[in-house]
Amino acid sequence: MGDPYAILAMQMSRSGAELDPAEAHGLLCGLLAVDVAAPAERCLAEVIKGVDPEDANAGVTRRLMEALIKQARAGLVDEDFEFQPLLPAMDRPLGERVRALAHWCEGFVAGIGLAGMSAQRAASLPDAVSEFIRDVGEIARVAFETDEDEDDEQAYAELLEYVRVGVVLVGDELCPPAAPVPGVH
Repeated sequence: MGDPYAILAMQMSRSGAELDPAEAHGLLCGLLAVDVAAPAERCLAEVIKGVDPEDANAGVTRRLMEALIKQARAGLVDEDFEFQPLLPAMDRPLGERVRALAHWCEGFVAGIGLAGMSAQRAASLPDAVSEFIRDVGEIARVAFETDEDEDDEQAYAELLEYVRVGVVLVGDELCPPAAPVPGVH
């Protein structure tokens, strides 16, 4: 089938989307971590900005984004903690993966803001959650400036795992499991 990130990146580029796949997924996850039941149309409106609805590629992009919303929503409520940020495949250059992780984090921070997370509310969260949100903001500003080596790969893997687990922590704190989530079976 191919690399889902690369396929989505190509489609989003063709249709003129303003976000890359990592930032779009991060934004969705931030929005849904605060409001897991957010209407799909609201989520869709945020991630397809810049897409001309009259463009021949718009329908395909819309369907891919609808699937991404469903996948993000399911990942955030997965009891097995299988959530994964949408990022380039591990065989891509480390610099590309680091930049994508930074974009993902930028999107996540934007998403929690769009969902109505105020600074006051963020300050009232448990320390681990508010610290994670601050950390994600810092990761969004990371720059890759070194040669690729085993230590860099290890650092990336640790950072990715921190983000992966932290997103689930935020979702659990802000949207504890209760009723079934729309579109998740």
